[in-house]
Formats: sequence, C-alpha cells, structure tokens
Amino acid sequence: YSFCTLLANMRSIALLVCCTTAVAQFTYELPDSWYTNSPECNNNLQSPINLETVNAEASETSFLKLWIPRKPLTPVAVTASGPVLSVDLSSRGITLTGQGFWSQYTLHEMRFHAPSEHLLEGVRYPLERQLIFRPSDFHELQVLDQERSPVIVIAELYTRDDSKPDLMIKSLIDAGLGGSGSSTIDGGASNNLQNFKPSFNFMNDEFFVYPGSLTTPPCSEVVTWHVSTKLHTISGDQRTTIDTLIQGLTGVNQNGHPPPSEVTSLSGDSQTLPPGNARPLQNVNGRTIKKGKFYSLD
Repeated sequence: YSFCTLLANMRSIALLVCCTTAVAQFTYELPDSWYTNSPECNNNLQSPINLETVNAEASETSFLKLWIPRKPLTPVAVTASGPVLSVDLSSRGITLTGQGFWSQYTLHEMRFHAPSEHLLEGVRYPLERQLIFRPSDFHELQVLDQERSPVIVIAELYTRDDSKPDLMIKSLIDAGLGGSGSSTIDGGASNNLQNFKPSFNFMNDEFFVYPGSLTTPPCSEVVTWHVSTKLHTISGDQRTTIDTLIQGLTGVNQNGHPPPSEVTSLSGDSQTLPPGNARPLQNVNGRTIKKGKFYSLD
C-alpha cells in the first residue's frame, strides 16, 4: 500500500485542529454564514478549492507509508451528525508515516461528500471521499489539554463507471451500509458494520498538496490536504446508495449545496448531481499548491 506525505517545507503549517470544542449545528442551506458561529470559517486558508495544474508547483517525489495491521476485524460505526456522513475507523489501527511528517498519524474517520467539494481542473464530480488522519497520540494530547493538533486529509474524487465499482464502497455496502434502516441514519445515530475491510489504491496516484482547513465548522486551518488527481470510479448503484444516505441527512435534503448541477462521466454521459453536502469553493489567497507523486517501501 502507498500514499502521500507532508512536504518538508509545509511542516510548520499544520499546527492546530480543534477536536474537542463543541460546534453549533450547521446546515448546507447557508454555508457562507457558518462564520457567525465559527469565526475561523471566514479566514484566509479555507477549503475546498479548485485545483489546477497550471497553478501548481511540481514537487519532488517523497516517501510515504500506509500500514494496515493484520488483525481480526472490529465493528465500525457509520454515523450521521447533522449533514455529515462518517465511518469511524479509529479502532482499526491504520497508520500513515512519511517524510517531513510532524508525527505518525492514525486513520480516524472516513467522510463522504456528494457532490465533490474540491474541483479538479474546474470540474466538480459526483462524490468525494476524505480519509482523516490525526496524530497517533491524539488521545494523550487531549489528556494534556492539547486540544488542537495537525491533521492530514487524503481526498479522492469519483466519477461513474458501471464497469468499475469501487472496492471499498462495495465492502461498506456488503457489510450493511444502505441496508434496512440505514437511509434514516441521523441525529447522531449509528449503524455498526462488522465485516467492513478497508482497501486503498493510491500506488500510481499523483496528488495536489496544499495547506487548508476542515470543510465543516469549526473550519480549523490546520489541515494538509492531499487530493488525488486520479479519478476513482463508482457504479450507478453505489452512487445511488451514497446519495440516498446523504440526501436523508439533516441540513441537506433539498436545500443542500451546491444546487443541482451536471458533470460528465468517463463514458461522456451527462450526470445530474442532486443538492448535497459540499461546501462552496474558497479563495486560494496566494497559497502554494504543489503537485507530485510519493513512493513507499513495502
């Protein structure tokens, strides 16, 4: 397995993410007003952004290691807190290390946003999966009242291709996501999936890397984003399952952002995107965006 890394000259940017502070409920009906309850949402290093090769600097190949322990599968909780659909993977012990990293990181959760929050070369796609890594000593830092710590997020964008369903999403659905009652997950409720086995396919990906923020309140500007330039694929059935779950979340429904829009699939067909849980694009504000590949010693 392989993935990406914090570049050495970006090491100092990821200092903080508020992990324990209570955040007021929010919706996607008026996302530009989040700053009234979470002032950091109005700062200058916000995410998501449009990522374009013409505006990115080429970076040297850097080392990264993603490690999945060989141990019995433990149940994972699929939860909905307001308009956020999240899979809690903190018990699986999946770690990320790399050149220039502030710490060793552990995969805490996987979030889905439909349609995608980031744009690639000006195009929005049907789905974005975000893998959220926190320092492996995150809980010890909390005990020491260190409420803010750096975060790495790996993001992949998806287009529809019925001949190439996504293996990780297939595993989630096979384990029970979208099954009986799942379309009504909300209000902090959860469904436990016993047999979900995460898989990653980053070996040949190239990434945009940039300093940014969480895309939901409190919008903490402590994230180093790694957004894959490779479009991953989902089948129509997989997309319907995820869309149905997200459309059922509080704060999305028919008032989600962005409003219905269209994108083009790999086959050239037009796809209509329903309103969803994607934050509006933010200004780049002079940030350095790098583009490059990573290697792993397996």
